[in-house]
Amino acid sequence: PATLTAVDGPVRALSVQDLTFTGYAGDEIRGWVVRPHGDEPLPAVVEFIGYGGGRGLPGDKIAWAAAGYVHVIMDTRGQGSGWSIGDTPDPHGSTAAYPGVMTRGIHDPREYYYR
Repeated sequence: PATLTAVDGPVRALSVQDLTFTGYAGDEIRGWVVRPHGDEPLPAVVEFIGYGGGRGLPGDKIAWAAAGYVHVIMDTRGQGSGWSIGDTPDPHGSTAAYPGVMTRGIHDPREYYYR
C-alpha cells in the first residue's frame, strides 16, 4: 500500500508529501507529490526521472503544482547520483558496470538492470 507523509516545502501555497510504496522484490520506492493546498480533484502529471537522476529535494520542482496540477515526481531505483539526488536504493542490483548502470547484468536476463 502507498503512504503519503506531509513534509515542509519551500512554498507555503503548495503541499508537499513524501510518497512511499513497494516495488520490485518488496523494496521501497519513493517519490514526491506536490500540489496546491486542498482536497479537490485536479489533473495530474506523473514524472519519471531519467537515467542518473533522482526525485531531488521537496521543492526542486514546483512549476506543475504552481500551475494547478498534482505533480508526482518518481524516484528511479539505484539512481540519483548524477544530476539530482534520489532516495530509492537498488539492493537487488547486479555487479557494477561501465559507464553506469544501464549495462549492469546485461549478460543474464535474470540479473539485468532493466528487468
